Amino acid sequence: MNISNLSDTKQALLAQRLQKARAKENKPQAIGQRPEDARTSLSFSQRRLWFLSQWQPDNPAYNIRSVLRLVGHLNVDALHQAFNEIMHRHKVLQMIYKASDASGDGEPIQTIHPNPSLDLQVTDLSMMPADEREKELRRLATEEIHRPFDIATELPIRISLLQLAAREHVLILTIHHIATDDWSWRILIDELMVYYRGFSEDQPALLPDLPIQYADFAHWQRHWLQENVLDKQLHYWKKQLHNVPTVMDLPTDRPHPPLRTHAGAHHTFYLPHPLSQSVQELSQQVGITPFMLLLTAFQLLLQRYTGQDDIVIGSPIAGRNRSEVEGLIGFFVNTLLFRTNLSGNPRVCDLLHRVRDMTLEAYDHQDLPFEKLVEELQPERSLSHTPLFQVLFNYHNAPRTTLMLPDLRVEGMNIESNTAKFDLSLAVVETDRGIRGTLTYNVDLFNLDTMQRMVGHFTTLLEGMVADPNQHLSDLPLLTPFETEQLKEWQGSDVAYPQLACVHEMFEAQVAKTPTNTAVTFEGQSYTYQELNQRANQLAHHLQKLGVKPDMRIGLFVERSLDILVGMLGILKAGGAYVPIDPIYPPDRIRFMLEDVQAQILLTQADLSPNLPDLGSIEIICLDRDWSTIAQNSGENLPIMVDPANLMYLLFTSGSTGQPKGVAVEHRNFLNYIQGLLRRLDVPSGLSYAIVSTFAADLGATNVFGALCSGGQLHIISYERAADPPALADYFRRHPIDVMKLVPSHFEALQAFAGSEPYIPHERLIFAGEACPWETIAQVRDARPDCVIQNHYGPTETVVSALNFPLPDAPLESHTTTVPLGRPFGNVRAYILDAQMRLLPIGVPGELYLGGPGVSRGYLNRPARTAQSFVPDPWGEEAGARLYRTGDRVRYLPDGNIEFLGRLDHQVKIRGYRVELGEIEALIIENAAVQDVAVSLREDSPGDKRLVAYIVPNADDTKEMNFAPLRDALRERLPDYMVPTAFVSLEKIPLNPNGKVDRNVLPVPEYGRLGSAAEFVAPRNPSEVNIATIWAEILEIEQVSIDDNFFDLGGESFKAIRVVRQIGEGVSVMDLFKY
Repeated sequence: MNISNLSDTKQALLAQRLQKARAKENKPQAIGQRPEDARTSLSFSQRRLWFLSQWQPDNPAYNIRSVLRLVGHLNVDALHQAFNEIMHRHKVLQMIYKASDASGDGEPIQTIHPNPSLDLQVTDLSMMPADEREKELRRLATEEIHRPFDIATELPIRISLLQLAAREHVLILTIHHIATDDWSWRILIDELMVYYRGFSEDQPALLPDLPIQYADFAHWQRHWLQENVLDKQLHYWKKQLHNVPTVMDLPTDRPHPPLRTHAGAHHTFYLPHPLSQSVQELSQQVGITPFMLLLTAFQLLLQRYTGQDDIVIGSPIAGRNRSEVEGLIGFFVNTLLFRTNLSGNPRVCDLLHRVRDMTLEAYDHQDLPFEKLVEELQPERSLSHTPLFQVLFNYHNAPRTTLMLPDLRVEGMNIESNTAKFDLSLAVVETDRGIRGTLTYNVDLFNLDTMQRMVGHFTTLLEGMVADPNQHLSDLPLLTPFETEQLKEWQGSDVAYPQLACVHEMFEAQVAKTPTNTAVTFEGQSYTYQELNQRANQLAHHLQKLGVKPDMRIGLFVERSLDILVGMLGILKAGGAYVPIDPIYPPDRIRFMLEDVQAQILLTQADLSPNLPDLGSIEIICLDRDWSTIAQNSGENLPIMVDPANLMYLLFTSGSTGQPKGVAVEHRNFLNYIQGLLRRLDVPSGLSYAIVSTFAADLGATNVFGALCSGGQLHIISYERAADPPALADYFRRHPIDVMKLVPSHFEALQAFAGSEPYIPHERLIFAGEACPWETIAQVRDARPDCVIQNHYGPTETVVSALNFPLPDAPLESHTTTVPLGRPFGNVRAYILDAQMRLLPIGVPGELYLGGPGVSRGYLNRPARTAQSFVPDPWGEEAGARLYRTGDRVRYLPDGNIEFLGRLDHQVKIRGYRVELGEIEALIIENAAVQDVAVSLREDSPGDKRLVAYIVPNADDTKEMNFAPLRDALRERLPDYMVPTAFVSLEKIPLNPNGKVDRNVLPVPEYGRLGSAAEFVAPRNPSEVNIATIWAEILEIEQVSIDDNFFDLGGESFKAIRVVRQIGEGVSVMDLFKY
């Protein structure tokens, strides 16, 4: 017979029969009574609970309880006798559990309690007013079910009775899980009905003797597993769980605490009755059980929430596949692991078959106790997570036994346990009303509204599955209709701005309004708006005579000064696009950037021109030395030479291929930003702005054009002053600043020297460039409560900032590790999408995509990389609309603000600079002495971020590798902030199971001098000893030679500030750079 010709239902029935046949074939010897002299060991499941009780003795998470209202005539004595009879019948309820003194190995044993008599405590509440009585009964019941057991000295069962009236009582029954399970409760209820009736009628009931006790099972289990059964079971599970994920990356409302807690709550829901029926119908149609269908839906939900295709969840199984134990009370339940591979985007029906096969195989290997499996696999353990799985799925379809006692109406009372054994559990029950589900969740991790949204997503997924089981997983809906509309609102709004061609049009309009106001100041020099405009016009006319036209790229290699503003505006007015190049860049990088943009003209200064590499035919104009020639041109405004689609500037960011990449920004991109910025800042015109950062990154554009387009005064802070906290604080005291934008880590370094107050502007402080800690906000608020703080976010590819978050006065309701990124600027579109570009709901992490007029042209001369990062916008209304993939991992908060969670790739931020680790690795691997390399950003001390290069030397090179020449070579091609501060030699780069670099296991480096780089020369006098000691302390290294370079030892500008502060007067930050 060809099995494939059978229907799905018949195939499922055949599989189940084969399973039973295999079970009979592998049936072990009967369970008998253990020898009298045998050690009373615990079962594997009991042993785990005993260990947990030693670890957290006050934890009530494993209290199993039932609270019943008894209305009618209650025979209290008969009830008490019945429970005692059950306890004496099932000796597991008489046991205490403690470590064995005789064996000396610390293994726990179970022994009969010295006084195995069950007390019944009766509390009379009948004299209380009715409303108070109900509150008190709930208080007492809650207190009782959460009272921990001392399983070393107390019986594992407690009963108590609350008397509400002569004919109304509440029974509270609590049993520790070490002595019971769900199946046991049915046995207990059945026997309670028999014994209660018997004692009530003075006719003690006789039940057949139990063939064995639970302790006999525990003894048998341990000996049985010593046979070849263990090897057979383990072989399957080791194969099934090979390279299993250590932790499910389930998004939580709060981070996991270092020590796992058990505070829990429950959320119960019903599936719509038609959906419950459809679940039954599809199960029959596909040839599976409803359990398998609901399990699949739950795993799909977890896949959507985590972004992981490899989903592992636990599920309890009765563990009673032996006839001898069917009538025993005890802890028999075992936990099976259901691991499903959801990759490949299969059809729903195909996935259901995959899950069916997996579950049946797991059932075939259910005899291996979960605790033994953990012991054998030895997974990575953590105090904050349960091993192997953190999410449980439970399914009940067997009818519950109803307690019926003579002359009594028994009603179950919903006194919720506030405990949770796992991060998240879903228990599903078939009822007359349809399928009922209960989510039990750890309240230290999740909020109730998160659970409510999860129910909506689970229901939506199920509805999609039953509607069309032939559709692929990627087509299944997740969002509810309400959420879809809510996300549309959060994704951004349209704002009408004045129609302009370019930003210098805004500047010229401001010149006409305030010609004599000071526009820019630098170290005692200044220009009015009219003077700045005139000089920019003169330069623009000069550039036009040299052939500058729209989209032509002009290099701008100028120190922070008045000249840099003249250069920027002059290039824009001439119709060109400026390419700012920081003077600190090494010659090779300068040459590459100018060649890449095909610059024909470079603007610079006389003092900088000797630092330039050979630039061939590029025409070099010195704005200071050649100004007499430039000044002969007209100072009048030029006609607008550009349209909004022309280039405004090119900024270079780090590139993963070993070379930086130029981002081409158009006028329309920047116009949307600057107009949106001015609205969001909501400040009057004429304020003072300060720029303390490089002009070669777009962070400073907020300060520059925010000032010049609003009639403000821009203070350009020199590099020397920006790196010298006392000098900067002095400047800000003499020149009060109203608005400033800077990187949080820069602010932190400054305030560490002189406190926060001198560096806080009077009106607006904008943080950007990297994740902003809440501690930084607190420091600002403490020093100047009236300053309005905003957090801005945006990659260069979408022009300066795309999102902004105004800091509220009151604390946020949601927990975030860092300050949220906020919501989109006007006309910006922000989408949080999964790997298939599907919209994600609140709380679920995904990649941030940005759209709208701020999306730049792309990467100059890199069409492939542009196509990879700039993708078609499926929601865009304009033809050719694109989205930029930021690579940032984010999620929505319940209020619609976006929270930053980290990177999806290995791009990092150092002091606000974007760094592709691949660019550094690509340059290192060019060295013939290097076989393999991995660069990582480490933070071995809080707040101290350092780049570390892990290098596998070439196998042919037997000498110890000298890293000093390698670092020198990198310094010739990379900015200082991209040169690793430490180099570590490894035999091989560690890889994870997916073949990628496992950065989590890279060793902590020894920061300091590079071995053979130079001979150590000890300090020779007290001054040198003092300086060397300060360097060693701040750089966290053991020794400093008098010939060492501060920056070669891992120093950077912020550490230099700390050094100068400790050395005292007479030394500046620039001295460290020079010497």
